[in-house]
Amino acid sequence: MAQWVAFLSGYQIARFMGGILFLYPILKELNVAEIVDKYCPKRTGESHGLAIAVLVLNRLTAPRPLYKVAQWMVFTILPLVVGVPAAKFNDDYLGRALDAVEPHLEMIWLEIVIRAFEHYDIDVSVIFYDLTAFIMMGEYKDSQLVSFGFAHNTPMDKRKVKLAGNVAQDSGILLAWAGLPGQTADMATVEENLSRLEQVFNRRQRPKDGTLIVGDRAMLNSRLAVIYDTQKDSGLYYLCGLQPREKAHEDLLASVSVQDLRANYLTGKMGHRYWGVKRPITFTHKDQETGEKTQVTHTALIVFSEATHRSWRKKYRRYRHSCRRK
Repeated sequence: MAQWVAFLSGYQIARFMGGILFLYPILKELNVAEIVDKYCPKRTGESHGLAIAVLVLNRLTAPRPLYKVAQWMVFTILPLVVGVPAAKFNDDYLGRALDAVEPHLEMIWLEIVIRAFEHYDIDVSVIFYDLTAFIMMGEYKDSQLVSFGFAHNTPMDKRKVKLAGNVAQDSGILLAWAGLPGQTADMATVEENLSRLEQVFNRRQRPKDGTLIVGDRAMLNSRLAVIYDTQKDSGLYYLCGLQPREKAHEDLLASVSVQDLRANYLTGKMGHRYWGVKRPITFTHKDQETGEKTQVTHTALIVFSEATHRSWRKKYRRYRHSCRRK
């Protein structure tokens, strides 16, 4: 018996745990596998939800191509936890799961995220909305998403896909999103995004004081200001930069003196301080089909930036110097 004990105690199996120890319980709390199976019913002996959960764990801990996920699983504790041999998770099984999930991807993500926000009490009173572009390599002849288009800091001669995302300030979690063709303009996405957020808040309790959507200057013009105004009753508000393309807006900026701005300090340290004043601003939108005009008045915050002012002064001095040399 002593010899058998010595033999068995010398035979050990090492299993990798790492981040799986913490991530797997989170996936269980969020019911990731169950939600996937709800939209993608199981085939004979296959659970798409389990396959997706394993892929999530792999991507978060030790990313592998599909054909190497089974090999990775052999050295983890997952086969013992889920009760399924690692060899089962080959690239065919995982590929079928991804194909099954793709048509329901947005709804699956939405349901998982809403459960996460409620379970972990995440605040969604402030949301940042923006678009980002992904450069794509290849031909993609039949793709409805991959196309040429403009995006900051990306080459014009490359095809791209854009992702429109709403991120909660409280956690940095992507709440609602949409994949868009590369040529999509930022302003063309705002109205659809408001409808997307409305769908989210119809499925969960709204913040008591509403939700503020923060965007850049590509998210605001007179037409969008009118659309934003219609969302106030549903608790959606906006804060965006504005390009003063209309004369009325240029006149509003010109009417505020530097002395007025300097009298109202906002924030920042020496060298990067900000001052600002509030002024009413009117947006006028004319419907191209009916010719009807709509006006809304909102509040503008006109800001004076110390760093930007210093940069402009340097450019102005260089310009004057170059003119003198000529």
